[in-house]
Amino acid sequence: MKLAIRALVIWCMIWAAPTFASDFYASMAAAVNRIDIAGDEVKPFVGTFKFGYELAENFALEIQYGMGMDDDENSLEQKIKVDSQGAAFLRIGSGSAYNNVRLYLLAGYSQTELSVDGADPTDDDKYDGFAWGVGAEEFLQSVPNLAFVAEYYRYYNRNEVTIDAISLGFRYKF
Repeated sequence: MKLAIRALVIWCMIWAAPTFASDFYASMAAAVNRIDIAGDEVKPFVGTFKFGYELAENFALEIQYGMGMDDDENSLEQKIKVDSQGAAFLRIGSGSAYNNVRLYLLAGYSQTELSVDGADPTDDDKYDGFAWGVGAEEFLQSVPNLAFVAEYYRYYNRNEVTIDAISLGFRYKF
């Protein structure tokens, strides 16, 4: 039921977005998270949705939400899944695009909620704090508002726990 409600909210946001100013954009991506807990590494698959607003040519505010699409087993044969992954970022861009490619840095805050073998998450399964990332986007010449996006994120890095992600997707500027 929670998944259906989340999907409905995201669907409404996507369809309502064109009514806003042209400084808004939306992005969809597939990501592989690398979660390292005390040397035990898993790589679950996550689908992410991102909405942003460009404050100026080089600055934007973004919110991001990800849902686990697949799990992975650790060395103890426990299945670990990303239940949700949310983040808010300040995006600092490189300015004008060079050969239709633009680079940017992200800095902000994230929260990742994990589940083990389908058990209900506890406070120990929530990781939040400072997050950062880097990205590159290439605008397609055939559809000027559409860009191919590749990003790397460091969502969490404390207390022998590291959560990273590599994502590929598309961004559309309204």
